[in-house]
Order: sequence, then C-alpha cells, then structure tokens
Amino acid sequence: MADYLFSIRRDGNAQLDSYEGKDSHIVIPEQFDGKPVTAIADNAFSWLSSIQSVVIPETVTILGEAAFSWCESLISVSIPQTVKVIGEWCFIGCSSLKSISIPSSVKKINYSTFQSCTSLSTVSLPDSLQLIGPEAFAECRSLRYITLPKNLSELGENAFASCDGLTSVN
Repeated sequence: MADYLFSIRRDGNAQLDSYEGKDSHIVIPEQFDGKPVTAIADNAFSWLSSIQSVVIPETVTILGEAAFSWCESLISVSIPQTVKVIGEWCFIGCSSLKSISIPSSVKKINYSTFQSCTSLSTVSLPDSLQLIGPEAFAECRSLRYITLPKNLSELGENAFASCDGLTSVN
C-alpha cells in the first residue's frame, strides 16, 4: 500500500487521496489502518496515463470530482453497487474507456462526468437514475445507442452533444 496515500475522514472512515504507483491494473484497497475506504478523493488518479483498469471495492460510496479524469489509457472500471455519488468530471477525458455500467445506487450523473470518453461505446444506466447532467456524455463519439432510464426526470443541456455516432435514443 506504499503507492497509496490515505486520510481519515470526519466520519472516521478512510479516503484514498492519491496514487503514486506505476501499475496499470489497480485494485483499490478495502481498508486503511483498519478503517474502510469509503471515498476516492477529488483528482486522486487524475492524469495517470499508465492506468488501464480499476477495481473499486464495495466499501466505497463516493467517487470524487475528477477522480479518474484524463486517465487516457483507462479501458475498464468496475463501479460497485455501493457507490452513491460519482463526482463531476470523474471520468472526463478517459479516451480509452470502452464501457460503463452505472450502479442502481447512483441517482444522478453529474456535469461532464464522461465527457470526451471517445471510445465509450456501451453505457448501462439503471432505471433508478433520475438526472443526467449537462454535457455528461458530450463528445462520446463511439456511443451508438443509449436507453434512457424510466425514472429519468431531468436531462441536462448538451448531455449528448457531439456524440457523432449516436443513432438511437430510447
């Protein structure tokens, strides 16, 4: 765990603040110092070009703003059902990310969360999702189709702007 930097949150749980390693396949630890890791901090993995895959443990409930932004080699990420919040810009610029499955615990996709994920071709959205923020999937040029959730009550401006390959919205 020498490659990870953690802090203890006010609630007594651990937060992963940053990663300083060179591994391409990351399995985020479930615990730090005997405390569950419940949050990935803002910008924790930003601009780490070596990362190709990330497995997030079931202890995590929050993915911070820009947590994985501009990880241009990131191909896959496993988001567990325990995650409730995916911050703004969380995966912006992850141009190698091919697919994403949003867990049913997430009620909204924030502003520019997946913007410029140009290889993103498969998106699975739960029916429990209520809001897709502005530019959430903008510039996802490989996205061909999307099925909007049954309970979606708000679709942000330009949520799918410049998705040149998008041919079907259900």
